[in-house]
Amino acid sequence: MIFSLLLATLIDQYSFFHFLPFQPSFTIITLFYWTFFFEYHVSFMVVFFLGLFTDIAGGSLLGEHTFVLLSFYAGISFYRECFSEKLQHEWVILWGSTVGILCVHFLLVWTVHKRIFFCIDPVIGHFFSLLFYPSLKRVMFWFVGEER
Repeated sequence: MIFSLLLATLIDQYSFFHFLPFQPSFTIITLFYWTFFFEYHVSFMVVFFLGLFTDIAGGSLLGEHTFVLLSFYAGISFYRECFSEKLQHEWVILWGSTVGILCVHFLLVWTVHKRIFFCIDPVIGHFFSLLFYPSLKRVMFWFVGEER
């Protein structure tokens, strides 16, 4: 689990997909997979250190990705704990959490830089994440050895 999260983070940070105009967030897809389907495998500390690693490897403001990933993890965990153990709402939660982390990220950038600016790149990147999710989910289920 930790290896897959680190690999996804490295793919995101070093843009191995130069042929794509916008890169999906493999870290978000992988974190969603592990949190939604195997909630007890991922802990708060793993997500915290993954966020710090992302901030350090990417050279961004320390705590930016940590806050975004922790917000994403907390939202999915809250849903799983309080509302439903059923997995049929997977797409609704993925769409909602993706929109949520985009809002959190833009709010964080606005708070830090004290100006409002809108960049379309993260929006398109997260949209591509939603498109890549089904195939990556199948690959990860194959690695884990489970069928859902």
